[in-house]
Amino acid sequence: MLSWHRRGLTARPIAASLVGPDELMGEAIDAVAASRLAQSVSSSQDKRKAPRLQESRRVEGFRPAADTDYICLAVGGSGASRRHQLQPAYEVLAALVGGIPGSLLYERLRKELGAAYQLQTINTAFSDCGAWRVLAGTTPAEAAAVEKAIFACLDQVASGRLPEGAFEFAIAQCRGAVLIDNEDPVSRAYLTGARACDELPGESPVRRMESAFKTIDADMVAESAHRVLETYVAVSS
Repeated sequence: MLSWHRRGLTARPIAASLVGPDELMGEAIDAVAASRLAQSVSSSQDKRKAPRLQESRRVEGFRPAADTDYICLAVGGSGASRRHQLQPAYEVLAALVGGIPGSLLYERLRKELGAAYQLQTINTAFSDCGAWRVLAGTTPAEAAAVEKAIFACLDQVASGRLPEGAFEFAIAQCRGAVLIDNEDPVSRAYLTGARACDELPGESPVRRMESAFKTIDADMVAESAHRVLETYVAVSS
């Protein structure tokens, strides 16, 4: 693990985001530029190449452990990098097949089956890849039904069989979430730093994401769901 980190993380562009009063920024930037961090990054980025990433294997069937009272499921597949044109579509997919009231998955698991006690959908985008997954807490007896419901919801989106108003609901959720999630200055600094690593200048990351949601259509979300299903994996603990 340490060897992989040395090969991989030190080869990636690294950005430092600073949060504080304007009058201290100049001095803080000078301190970072003169630090050992800046020296180590600049000396390693030209010498080392990032490791090649492997795609996830699709797993057929799902056999949760039965020797416990509570099971946590992690179900999902590959996402998209921050630069990928489908990245906003994966966010919309997370709202459609998510843990919020009104989503396809919430309606099926909570209202129809009553089978999940904890439900969360997470889309994570890195500079060169992404991960999309659903985290669900349930009982061993209901775990297989929960996993089937997650797969069925993804398949429903991938095949374009959305209920009336579902896509518009998901877009509205994403627009609200991008503002709420980045109200905190530190959260916004992390996002700005990530975008700086990707060399994406221009408008603020939040405004960029808001604009991106206006370009997403149902076909793009269906494609993102199809890609998740192509690398679909289900595990339990």
